[in-house]
Amino acid sequence: MRVRAIIDKEWEEIVRNRSVFWSLVLLPLVLTVIFLAILFFMRLEVQRTGSLRSNSPIPAHLAGYRPADAVQIMILNQFLMYFLMAPMALPIYVAAHSIIGEKQARSLEPLLATPVRTWELLFAKSVAAAVPPIIAAWVSYGLFALGASFLVSPVVLAEILHPAWVLSVVILSPLFAMLSVFVGVIASSRMNDPRAAQQWSAVFLVPAIAAGMAMMFGVIRMSLLTLLLGAIVVAIADAVVLWFAVRLFQREVILTRWR
Repeated sequence: MRVRAIIDKEWEEIVRNRSVFWSLVLLPLVLTVIFLAILFFMRLEVQRTGSLRSNSPIPAHLAGYRPADAVQIMILNQFLMYFLMAPMALPIYVAAHSIIGEKQARSLEPLLATPVRTWELLFAKSVAAAVPPIIAAWVSYGLFALGASFLVSPVVLAEILHPAWVLSVVILSPLFAMLSVFVGVIASSRMNDPRAAQQWSAVFLVPAIAAGMAMMFGVIRMSLLTLLLGAIVVAIADAVVLWFAVRLFQREVILTRWR
């Protein structure tokens, strides 16, 4: 009940702040429109010339596909990475402001005076920041798959709907999102300047982006085994980072600094 109350309070503030709300949910929807437009023009090119050409070499695992299908799959892998990473990148700035905002509004002391446990407070704020972009990414991925079904061949559509990609967006993406917001909450609880907290939190995105680029260019193949191992690793990392966040959250020190 305490976790739900904090989540509801955070969501009310996010909805009231229109700029924050749209920054969390609008980008995946805009990307969906852009990606479908690119597929539309690629379809026109295939109809005009009969094929597609790429400046990059075709990866070995796509050598058996028609050239047009292989090029589209290469590009689609890049598109799908955005759906996977958007929920991780978008809420991190909200999370970085979560505790600092309470400090600046002088509402942290009354909040900490309630029976809420530290892990409940941090977990609730993290969930509140992560859920809107996660849902937006799920909806955007569904709309993208629906729109692409009219624009690509069955072979390419099968790649979009491959179980590894679907489960990555549904399972792995939320785990990454929670990991990023936990890092943001740690920064927010340990720093006094929201801009410094946001910049520190953004450093976390660097290795995640590197992993995404490796999958995008075929260095790491997205498969059910890769998904399972990745989900286990990220879930463990979520638990460890939350544990550290609770340990680093010093109620007395925070209250003393911001009285």
